Amino acid sequence: MGAHAKKTHPDLISSDQGFLATLKELTEFKDALNEIFEIAVTDSEGHIIFANDRFVKLSGYTRHELLGKTHQILKSGEQGLAFYKNLWGTIIQGKVWHGEVKNLRKDGSYYWLDTIIVPVMGKNGCPEKYIAIRKDITVLKEAQKNAQLQTEFTSIVSHELRTPLAAIQQSVDLLLEGVVGETTEKQHSILKILKRNIHHLVQLTTSILDFSKIQMSGYTLSLSTLNLNKLVYEYIEQSMPLAVSKGIDLTYSLDPQCEEVPGDKEKVIQVLSNIIHNAIKFTSQGKVEVTSYMDKKQVVIAVRDQGPGISKEDLPKLFQYFSQINKSEKADLKGSGLGLFISKKIMELHGGVIDVQSEVGRGSMFFIKFPRKK
Repeated sequence: MGAHAKKTHPDLISSDQGFLATLKELTEFKDALNEIFEIAVTDSEGHIIFANDRFVKLSGYTRHELLGKTHQILKSGEQGLAFYKNLWGTIIQGKVWHGEVKNLRKDGSYYWLDTIIVPVMGKNGCPEKYIAIRKDITVLKEAQKNAQLQTEFTSIVSHELRTPLAAIQQSVDLLLEGVVGETTEKQHSILKILKRNIHHLVQLTTSILDFSKIQMSGYTLSLSTLNLNKLVYEYIEQSMPLAVSKGIDLTYSLDPQCEEVPGDKEKVIQVLSNIIHNAIKFTSQGKVEVTSYMDKKQVVIAVRDQGPGISKEDLPKLFQYFSQINKSEKADLKGSGLGLFISKKIMELHGGVIDVQSEVGRGSMFFIKFPRKK
């Protein structure tokens, strides 16, 4: 009999091809993981039994130097006993642990790793080994540290500026009031300009100090029960001379039924000041209207101006820090770019929001919304 060629079933060919394709994908996936992540496997007692190339590269040790050792070889001293007690207490129970670890390289330098440790459970229900997957976050941690130092420095400088500025402001007030002697008309005019500029500097340092506190999560509220209508009325009365000097009609309509709200009086006044003052500042002619009302969920203060308005493209930038939508060269229209950012954060701390509706050439309307008492 002649030899018969063995036929391969089409399904088997398809199955083999699928297997090879899957194997290729898994190999590519493994290569990608090895390129990005440091991966280590330890036995149940923490001895390293596998170290990938990324682990070797980041630690500075050879694979031979790592295998058989515990991670004690990489311990930086940054994290104390309680840290490692929590780590081991988690993974021994078969739970996944996630955290940031500062390690020590062979050359004595440090590096930070975002770390996930996954226990592999044995038949007895206890972990038989642990897989650690880590990503190098050293650059991120250094950036965070530098940002923190910068924020702390800014806070210190701003705080130190407030005391001498307050003393200068008091001295100028005494001169303007004639307490230390009469001043000429020209001297009086110069002192008034100086007072305005000092006031601007005080506001700027206060904004920078508030910004620093927000960045360091140190911005807190001192709550009491507030009558918003009263605060709005008092600030409008205070702002009336500025409106009159610009020929602007500053009007208000406050709903007497508006509920009192819990809030930090000083910071709520800061928000009202920022929104109402901006409305007056950016309105060259016409009027600014302030109203209060309630809906089912909120107590609302609305401020409408007849300023230049804001484009749809610029609206998303409005509450970003150091963002100045109005590019006017006039000194009296320039600000720090912090006021609306801080106001938004203050309202968020109160559980409220600031909304805005605006159209170029038709002015803007800001809504300061406080949650009603439940």
